[in-house]
Amino acid sequence: MTKNQISGLIAVIIGSVYLFMALQLPRTTIGDKIGPKMFPILIGSIALLCGVLLFLRESKIPKEKRSAFDWAFKAEKQVYTKIATTIILGIAYGFTLRIAGYVITTILFMFAVTRLINGKHWIENTLISLLFPIVTYVVFAIMLGLSLPRGWLSFLPF
Repeated sequence: MTKNQISGLIAVIIGSVYLFMALQLPRTTIGDKIGPKMFPILIGSIALLCGVLLFLRESKIPKEKRSAFDWAFKAEKQVYTKIATTIILGIAYGFTLRIAGYVITTILFMFAVTRLINGKHWIENTLISLLFPIVTYVVFAIMLGLSLPRGWLSFLPF
């Protein structure tokens, strides 16, 4: 199997589980008829479809032109390390979001990820890490009135 076939199968499995779980969400009787189920169903369906298409597209390539997947991971060890680190940072982000709040947690998460991906470009990393959460907080929490976790900044009036 090739990398694309394995990736396609993983996307099919994750998309199927996500779609199944999205279909288990309760139907709302108040509010719009679409309800909160539509977006998760859409995401699961797209992941499932993309996985199937990726697997099928790769299967059409003649076997002699395919490159077999190397389970040694030696050539791409750095890439897989960055992926694993990003996943761990994302999980930590999810656990600390409610405690520290959206702005603080997102600044720290964005800085860690931009540092991981972008290297030692301190000015760019700092600007992205500061501007993204502040702008999104202003747009979503203040202008649109949506609730985002405030955490340690809950004493602020906005």
